[in-house]
Amino acid sequence: MSVCLCVFSLKGGMNLKKDVSAEMMRRLDRLSGKFDRKQIFRDFLYLTAYQISNRTDPVHLNRRLKSADELWKKYTKQERVLFSEMLELLLAGISQNSRKGQLEDILGGIFEQLGSSRNLGQDFTPPSICRLMAGLVGLPTEEKIITLSEPACGSGSMILAYAELMQSQGRNYCSDLVVLAQDLDIYCVLMTYIQLSLYGIPAVVLHGNTITVEEFDRWYTLVYILDRWVWRMPLGMTDKRSPDDEKLKIFQEPMYGWIRYPELMNAQKQ
Repeated sequence: MSVCLCVFSLKGGMNLKKDVSAEMMRRLDRLSGKFDRKQIFRDFLYLTAYQISNRTDPVHLNRRLKSADELWKKYTKQERVLFSEMLELLLAGISQNSRKGQLEDILGGIFEQLGSSRNLGQDFTPPSICRLMAGLVGLPTEEKIITLSEPACGSGSMILAYAELMQSQGRNYCSDLVVLAQDLDIYCVLMTYIQLSLYGIPAVVLHGNTITVEEFDRWYTLVYILDRWVWRMPLGMTDKRSPDDEKLKIFQEPMYGWIRYPELMNAQKQ
């Protein structure tokens, strides 16, 4: 299952017989000049993540709307069209992969082609190894809900391979899997967040330092919010309540705020 078609509308004209990554790279080439391809791709990640988040996440809406507006100012109307074409290609590729039961990592390959993974010395695990490792871990048959933790998520390939394994064995990863993913590299966080959202995987993706247990930002995937996972499976690097989780609960159930945080609710009302 992919939820991308529920959130974005696809235009008809994209030729899926062509390689999606190659077509996205061609758009990057056409955009390059004022900025290099690496920077343009990073802006694309931010803008795409903002579009997804701002349609479903009330907790971070105002800040991310402002950030998106500031980022768009860098580009002309003609350049924005190419960004839209890149997003259409990504959505079409993920939709096609989902129908085939193949949860391919589209963004990670582009990230590596651009040399972006060299910044922090990252080496992304090849898809074949990800699938091998997912098979070795296997599915716990006694668990109705599988919780997966990925402390250095990269572009999300390991998670996608595990969700693909679940699907191949008749398990619905959209309802039976919930993921906590984190990475120190914000661009890895964005790639993972985008792809897990569009493939329909419930997840909390953290920008943070796994070693020092520091959290800088929190991204909720579409299904995590829509299926109200914050009530069933709040996720974080520690057992402490996340302020963002509590805000999300209040948005979903205002009565919860009045019961648990009456002083805060009264202050907001005033």
